Amino acid sequence: MNFLRVGQLNVNGLTQYREQVEKLIHEHKLDALLLSETHCTDKSYLRINKFVFYHTTHPSRRAGGGSAIIVRRNLDHYELPKYQTNEFQATSIKVKLKDFSIQLTAVYIPPRYKVSRAKYEDFF
Repeated sequence: MNFLRVGQLNVNGLTQYREQVEKLIHEHKLDALLLSETHCTDKSYLRINKFVFYHTTHPSRRAGGGSAIIVRRNLDHYELPKYQTNEFQATSIKVKLKDFSIQLTAVYIPPRYKVSRAKYEDFF
């Protein structure tokens, strides 16, 4: 495989949209779905047959903000370290394809923060 079908969605609370997320993945035959504003906690999980769920919470561990990636289990991939600050919550994976690897990152940046250029540079 030398291509990926990737989608992105701001869910504003994953719990209430679980069925729609699963339907979106299957209807569009996605290999990965990047989610922002998941409102997940450390106890949150999502089970979709043949997929893996990775997520990053807000550093306060409260149900707000956050990001996640849902990826096909059979893809050669691994999770990268989480990036978890008040200004950024990012979930990243590295996917190995036939001829190259690619990093996918789902990011949530709360609108209430004025993020400086230095913080963007630190993140990237």
